[in-house]
Amino acid sequence: MAVSGIGRVACGGSDCIQAGGVVARREEAIRPQVRLRRQAPELDEAAVFGAVEALQACGKAAALIGRGLELIAATRRAESHFGAGLKVTDGVLAASDSRCQPAFAHLAAIATSAEYLTLRRAPDPAPLHRARGRPLIADAAPFRLEACGTGREVRAIILLTDPDEAPPAVRESALTHAFRLSATEARLVAALARGETLESCAAARGVALSTVRNQLAAAFDKTGVRRQSELIALVARVGGAPG
Repeated sequence: MAVSGIGRVACGGSDCIQAGGVVARREEAIRPQVRLRRQAPELDEAAVFGAVEALQACGKAAALIGRGLELIAATRRAESHFGAGLKVTDGVLAASDSRCQPAFAHLAAIATSAEYLTLRRAPDPAPLHRARGRPLIADAAPFRLEACGTGREVRAIILLTDPDEAPPAVRESALTHAFRLSATEARLVAALARGETLESCAAARGVALSTVRNQLAAAFDKTGVRRQSELIALVARVGGAPG
C-alpha cells in the first residue's frame, strides 16, 4: 500500500493496493493523515492504520514504537517534530539532542516492558530540547498490536506535547451540548479562551459591558465554576477541536 509517499507495504505476498477495492478505498481515505513505516510490513496494517487514524482525528502528536524504539507509524503532527526534537535514524526514533536521549530511551524502555502496569506511578516525561523554542515533552504508555505471528509487534505509544503550539480552537457546539450554554454564552466563553477580554468582547458585539458580565455569570452557573481562570481551564479540557 502506498501511503503518503513512504512506499508500498507487502501484504501476504502481494501488493495491498491490488488486493481489492476495500483496501484501495482505505488508502484513499487515510492517505492525508497516516504514514506506515517501511520497517513494519508484517504488522496487521489495518489495526495500525486504525490506531493512528484515531490518534490523528483526536489531534494527537503520537508515534507507535516497537522494541528498541523502532518506529512503526506516526501521525502527521508527530512527524512535524522529526528534525526538531526528534529524529529517525535507520528506522529508530531518537532525541535530536543527544543529551536528551538517555531520559527518552528510559521512558520508552519502561513503556515497552511487561512491568509497566506494576508501577505505582507513571514514569516521568522526557524533555526533548530543540534549537528553537521550548522543549517538547514526551510521554509514553504501553500499546500492544500483535505482528501476525512474526514475533514483532507495536509495544508502546509516544505522545508529544509542544508547549509553543497554539491551543486547539474551542468548539462552541461542545460547550452548548455539554453545559447547555446559549449560543451567545458559548461564543463569549470561546472568545475568552482565545485570550480576549470582557471589554473587547463587549465592544466587538456592540453591547454594554454589564451585558457581557451577565452572560459570563450565567456561564459560571451552568459550568459550576466561580472564576474566569477556572472556566478557561475547563474549556481547555473539553472544548478543543480535533486536529
